[in-house]
Amino acid sequence: MKFHQVIVIGGGPGGCVAASVLAQKGVDVLVIEREEFPRFHIGESLLPSSMPLFKEIGFYPRLAGGKYIRKYGARFIDYKTDDEVYFGFEDGLNTDIPMAFEVERSEFDADLLQFARDAGAKINQPETVTALGFDENGAWVKTNIGEYQCEYLIDVSGRDSLIGKKLGIRDVNKDINNVAVFAHYKGVKRMPGNHEGDIVIGLLPNRA
Repeated sequence: MKFHQVIVIGGGPGGCVAASVLAQKGVDVLVIEREEFPRFHIGESLLPSSMPLFKEIGFYPRLAGGKYIRKYGARFIDYKTDDEVYFGFEDGLNTDIPMAFEVERSEFDADLLQFARDAGAKINQPETVTALGFDENGAWVKTNIGEYQCEYLIDVSGRDSLIGKKLGIRDVNKDINNVAVFAHYKGVKRMPGNHEGDIVIGLLPNRA
């Protein structure tokens, strides 16, 4: 059984940021990710509130290197009249963060995972966690490939909530039991200049 100080389950943004911070501090950290990157994922819109964290861990220069579209605000458009209201990020709660980015998650997640690897984190992918538990030494993890022991176990598996299910503490909020529908389009013209990456939100009739 291989030992690591910390094991992170999930190689998405949350897992990669945690692994990067730990590795930068000299911690022996292993990330176990079940999928091979790059892989498709939804959730492309970054917001200004996440920028200080990316700057703190040193990822921001890669993020701002020109691959991703800069985003300076959001506009809300009424479906009936085409009237719109614009909110610029420079007028937000933190005026020192006037922008964010629109990212393609397959590339963004792969870049962030590589950043964690460059920081010194060990990355195992594709590898699937099949069981986990806790003992006097910390925690143990079994996968389709091997077995591991660690002092600390971080679960960033998203909706899978492996630790939550294991301990029976996963609490489903029935008030937000929603689904999302998405689509991608080609040939859509973007706004000119700094408005190229604006979030556009259509105000639609309530059909509930």
